[in-house]
Amino acid sequence: MSLALNKAFAKASLSFRFLKSGSVILVLAAISLAVWVGRKIEAGVVQNYGTAAALYFESLVPQIPFLQTPFDTLSPDAKDELTRIFVDGILRERIVTYKVWSRDGTILASFDRTLEDQTFPVSDALTRAWDGEVTADYEFVELYAETDGASIELPLLGVYVPIRNLDTGEVTSVFEIYQRAEELIEDIARARRQTWLVVFAVFLASGGLLFGIVHAGSRLIETQQLRLRRQLRENTELKDRVIEAARRSTAQTDRVMQRIGMDLHDGVAQHLSLIALRLEGAGLAESEDAEIVRTAVVNAMSELRAISRGLALPDIDNLTPSDIVTRAIEDHTKAFGSKVTFSTGDDPSYAVGLPTKSALYRVTQELLANSYKHARADTVDVTLRQTPDALILAVSDDGVGFDAGTNTLRPDGGQGLTGITDRLVSLGGALDIRSAPGEGTTMSVTLPHEGATL
Repeated sequence: MSLALNKAFAKASLSFRFLKSGSVILVLAAISLAVWVGRKIEAGVVQNYGTAAALYFESLVPQIPFLQTPFDTLSPDAKDELTRIFVDGILRERIVTYKVWSRDGTILASFDRTLEDQTFPVSDALTRAWDGEVTADYEFVELYAETDGASIELPLLGVYVPIRNLDTGEVTSVFEIYQRAEELIEDIARARRQTWLVVFAVFLASGGLLFGIVHAGSRLIETQQLRLRRQLRENTELKDRVIEAARRSTAQTDRVMQRIGMDLHDGVAQHLSLIALRLEGAGLAESEDAEIVRTAVVNAMSELRAISRGLALPDIDNLTPSDIVTRAIEDHTKAFGSKVTFSTGDDPSYAVGLPTKSALYRVTQELLANSYKHARADTVDVTLRQTPDALILAVSDDGVGFDAGTNTLRPDGGQGLTGITDRLVSLGGALDIRSAPGEGTTMSVTLPHEGATL
């Protein structure tokens, strides 16, 4: 199932893939940003509430004279005064509980009298308060009723308030006060909702804009791809037509050349043979001119026969590729006496067109001739194998080799490997040369089947 989904995803348009993967990334980024911003806003709201509570509390300090000077202990009268202010006075509606801290972490006074004179580890918030900084945080506290034992979870805002001397600004004491924070919780929830809405709206708008840009680019790319595919199909069809035309032209050329060779052999060569016979029958006296004429006639006949043999192809119409290569090797061996070994996995019933057969014969001839004339090889190995798309002929020798990167045109004006390459290219084939000085040469020829493309 996952493999099918992966294939479907790979075939989908660029814009769809961006929408699928980009949505996941944008949602994760939006959630991360919303959480981070929400925490920052929550901390700011809590601190603002704490600062407001501290300012309100500090506004009452002038009514508590004994807080203006530093102290390490509080008298019972002072504690009673704090109880009157926090429990029975104007702060009873705002303050739920309170503590008065000394620098060493001792509770000097508290709403809960059992905590007084107890020492606790000095917290970071307490240290910062003694340094003059207001710190605030909120928590949910479970409160129990004294009558029926019922409980209620109440949000409380805890604030460490540094109390300063009004004249010197010195911190004289630190109050830890707790007030009800239902309004704070509502403001925090509202701020969180607004944060999430704004962040997701921004990311949604950004994602939509990016999707529009990517979709436009995707449509353009798809249009260009369709044009390129159509052009590629047209080019492929044109290439196939050119190759097919080249095959027909090659076949026609070979037929014409074969006909010319036969005409030379059966026409001009016969006339020259008749001239030679007539010269002998005429009984011309032995003379220098007569000898020159006879020699010229014999040489002309030899050259005509050589030319006609080179132009004329053997009867290869009914031969398999393996038989064609075998025939070329036999003709080469008769002409040059070279030692050539041949191996093939060719199916005798495998059929190819006449242009491919003609090219296979001519190329084999030329490669064997190069091995004999230029490589000065002792042995030559020829292999022929076939694939579903092509015939592959390899001719390897143990000769002198050459630098395969140099120009293949011969200095004597012969076409050499260039002629082979041109013949192969016209049929959609290719020639691969592997050689180095002193290491022999291997030439691989690839001839595609009719209708196949390399």
